[in-house]
Amino acid sequence: MAILEVNDIHTFYGDMQALYGVSLTVDEGEIVTMIGANGAGKTTTLKTISGILTPRRGKVIFKGEEIQGVPAHKLVSKGLVLVPDGHQVFPSLTVFENLKMGSITRKDREKINHDLEWVFQIFPRLKERTNQIAGTLSGGERQMLSIARALMADVDLLLLDEPSMGLAPFLVREIFDVTRHLNKHGVTILIVEQNAPMAFSVAERSYVIETGRVVLEGTVEELRRNPKVKTAYLGG
Repeated sequence: MAILEVNDIHTFYGDMQALYGVSLTVDEGEIVTMIGANGAGKTTTLKTISGILTPRRGKVIFKGEEIQGVPAHKLVSKGLVLVPDGHQVFPSLTVFENLKMGSITRKDREKINHDLEWVFQIFPRLKERTNQIAGTLSGGERQMLSIARALMADVDLLLLDEPSMGLAPFLVREIFDVTRHLNKHGVTILIVEQNAPMAFSVAERSYVIETGRVVLEGTVEELRRNPKVKTAYLGG
């Protein structure tokens, strides 16, 4: 059953059109990826889904409810959370304070404390740095914290925007191992990535976006065999 349906969205920045009829679906329990070059429309798609941008045409349906135009903070409380690119954290707050910010829309204190312990099990390095100022963390640690903060919102659908950007290869592997772990524990995930081989290593299905349009879709195995995908995204 689809937890997310994106139907024919057209999104603009002012008068400049960025998306031209993008459609995709994510079923509950899946990891789905969208790959494409820089500037292809991947981030704009996530911003439209997450309520940061409103499409001029088309629908975004989350858990059966139309959400296009709903502000981002209201979607967080519904369980749809975006982890933006660039390892974004609140740099002047501690690790613990950042995690608490992730749960700011919640009232279920007992569950919040349970989720905090769960997050520390997934990211033991963050537990070691609970009282450290987030701006002093390494890039990989900030990426872990940004994902952990999203999990503290009691997420149903996690949107990951370029989680490998700027990270050393061993940290990229670690982040994607965490992605697999989260999915096994019930988190549905949509990842946009330029690093297609790594995205394909965790996803079941994929979409290819070019100049604001979805040009290919299918299972990861189907796209791995596609000559165009092999040449453009998988190194031949």
